[in-house]
Amino acid sequence: MKYRFLCAGHRAWLMSDCQRAERSMLGWLEEGQGLLAQGSPERALAYFGCAFELAGFLLRGERHGSVRLFSECARCLLAAGWQLGERELCGWVTTVTRMRLLRGLPTGGGSLAAVSGRDTAASGGDSGGTPDGLLH
Repeated sequence: MKYRFLCAGHRAWLMSDCQRAERSMLGWLEEGQGLLAQGSPERALAYFGCAFELAGFLLRGERHGSVRLFSECARCLLAAGWQLGERELCGWVTTVTRMRLLRGLPTGGGSLAAVSGRDTAASGGDSGGTPDGLLH
């Protein structure tokens, strides 16, 4: 299953300007964090989903700090999804995050092995069954 949080028109408008996309992503990430802190994961989920889509776009452009921001958006989306019992969404976010981050790694085997090992822990192994271990 593929999740979409932004409508096609809004996505195209935001992605036509990297600075606008980054500002929107940061704003939605902050708004979602506030909602999650207030105990509203269902409302936070939409903000985190939009931020995650834009962070993925910015990651492709290799902007400074894009890996950290993409990872933070993924972590927040996972946290909200987990609180809501959205296990299918969490699985999708984990898969997409892993694939996109692995694409950006150098081809040396050491880095790939380290990320692959973390993926095992994040999918329920050593992390106690929570998605929090994914990107820490």
